[in-house]
Amino acid sequence: MQSNAPPGLPIPAQLSSRDTAHSLATLSQRHQALITRQRNAFTLRMHRALSWMQRAEAAGGDDDVAFVCLWIAFNAAYAQDAAGSIDNISERQTFRDFVGQVCQLDADKALAADAVA
Repeated sequence: MQSNAPPGLPIPAQLSSRDTAHSLATLSQRHQALITRQRNAFTLRMHRALSWMQRAEAAGGDDDVAFVCLWIAFNAAYAQDAAGSIDNISERQTFRDFVGQVCQLDADKALAADAVA
């Protein structure tokens, strides 16, 4: 995949498309194991996110399509059902909470290493 990033920005190059496919397959297997036990709002969000990630992978060399699909996948992962919410949390706060949870779960700082590499 070619990058159109401005010069000087680090581009994570550690993951090959084979590694990404392996990771996506692993996530899909974990998702299948979860839905055999229970279907809920979380498993629905993950199903949607995984579907968009698969579409991004299928985009091949079309970086624009892959980017849009990955953006939709990210939004599907952190989206929350606001209909049942009593308080009025802003979208920005929901996003911050989600990223905070991801960072908290990333104990070995693998995401930070990929972003800086």
